[in-house]
Amino acid sequence: MSSVLLCVGGLLYSAFLLSYPRPPSREEVSQSAPSQEPVWTDWRSVALLFTAIALFDVGMSGAEDVLSLYVLKPPLSWDSVWVGYGSAATSAMYLSSFLGVLVLSRPLGDTALILLGIVSNCTGMAIMAFATQNWVYFFARGIMMFACIPMPTIRAQLSKILDAQLYGRVFGWLQSILAVTTVLSEVLFTSIYPLTLGWFSGFSFLTSCAISYLSVLPILYLNWRGTRQGYTPIPGNDQA
Repeated sequence: MSSVLLCVGGLLYSAFLLSYPRPPSREEVSQSAPSQEPVWTDWRSVALLFTAIALFDVGMSGAEDVLSLYVLKPPLSWDSVWVGYGSAATSAMYLSSFLGVLVLSRPLGDTALILLGIVSNCTGMAIMAFATQNWVYFFARGIMMFACIPMPTIRAQLSKILDAQLYGRVFGWLQSILAVTTVLSEVLFTSIYPLTLGWFSGFSFLTSCAISYLSVLPILYLNWRGTRQGYTPIPGNDQA
């Protein structure tokens, strides 16, 4: 609880008390550089992306915290050797996500890449809930090979809709929000896991899957907004 209060305090301080350079108004920009378009930020899109990344972080971080406890008890009952194998599989997931962004970002675009990562993470977590043998665990990790893609890709989308003068402020807010969601996810999932241990120890992973899938909604809505006539979509990698 103390950690949550400190994170919330840091977020409030960053949002309301910490001073930032004031971005120029439309009139100031027009007077100083008449040939340039006025600075304008789509704050609704920023809020949608913040919501998506927060929901995904809650689901993913909480499940990973519980997973380290899940593998130590029956039916898996891992020893130090198997824990090392599991850590290697987790590290491989980060590597495969990096390669996925590197190879697939141009042909798929940001939105499809984010959805691929969310589906990869949620499907793997759903399988993990029923992991009673070692091969099922590693099969689920294989399904989660793109699970780390959404976080950096959503950050990339944010950078595309922000003016450069707002980067420090907005990404400072984002880091504060992620600090709060990380602590909240730890509290939530470490509370759920003992309560469900006796009847279904994988319930936490299904909860993670449901929460992470909710992050699809703001992404899809943002993409739908981009397809409406008269609205300028977030530029994809093929437009960079």
